[in-house]
Amino acid sequence: AAKQAWNDENQAELYGTDINFQILELLLKQRSIQKMRLEQRLLISRLDAEKAASQASVWLAAHHVAVTCKRGQGLQIECSEYYWRMALWELFADISRKRHEFGDQTLKSQTEKFLWGFDMDGVAGAIAGLEKEFGIHYSFDGYQQLSFLLSLCVLRIRKKEYAEIPADFEHQGAGMESLKKYYNIVFPEGEGQFAVLVLGAAEIQEFTGEASRQTYMEANQNICRVTDKVISITGNILRQGLDRDEYLFDSLLLYMKSKMLKLRYNILEENPLKEVVKSKYLRRCLVSQPCY
Repeated sequence: AAKQAWNDENQAELYGTDINFQILELLLKQRSIQKMRLEQRLLISRLDAEKAASQASVWLAAHHVAVTCKRGQGLQIECSEYYWRMALWELFADISRKRHEFGDQTLKSQTEKFLWGFDMDGVAGAIAGLEKEFGIHYSFDGYQQLSFLLSLCVLRIRKKEYAEIPADFEHQGAGMESLKKYYNIVFPEGEGQFAVLVLGAAEIQEFTGEASRQTYMEANQNICRVTDKVISITGNILRQGLDRDEYLFDSLLLYMKSKMLKLRYNILEENPLKEVVKSKYLRRCLVSQPCY
């Protein structure tokens, strides 16, 4: 009862009155819920519950999570552990990005409240160790995603619920020793792959020194060549000499490395500038809409 009261209090603080977010959280965290219980929990009518559940099903399907409704069992979700984690991350990111319900809370307290009161001190220490060891600084979005998914990884290991990464993932293990040292936890093989994947997908904002920059470029020579080509083509189109712009090269290189992993392994994200572009260039968006 005490745990349920804590969940109810923090859920109200996170979501306000947004029914869609509340239903998504209930389905993802509980995996099943009776429709009558849903109506009682959210204080809505049966018709509103049906409509909101239908909208939630569309969102979940886009994140590789199937929703079924069985007699006597209510709404249930079915998906792999990997896609369940990614869907939970995207829900948290949606709340943080669209609703601004967290107010002045720190990123750490936001994440801890959403993840059942999890203590993130070990994860924060691990990320700080990685940044120091590899001479990098993560971007705000990269840090948010990385800290959330590593925290969730630890939580699921404790429950013996392990993720399976797609078979073609190249597991190199860079950074794992630092993570183990800071968090003092043993990672099964699949979870080691998961941790390495989220580390690689987290966007880096900058290098802290030339040595770390050169090391990164040597390890990612193919992406460096693609980055060079993109900048060269763009410069020719704009008739601008962009080839010597080191800041542009580094920014694009770091973005492309992160984005390629996200696309390959279905780590969905919304363009944070989409709403800004729509608000400033609404007419152009409307004209170009039929092309999509």
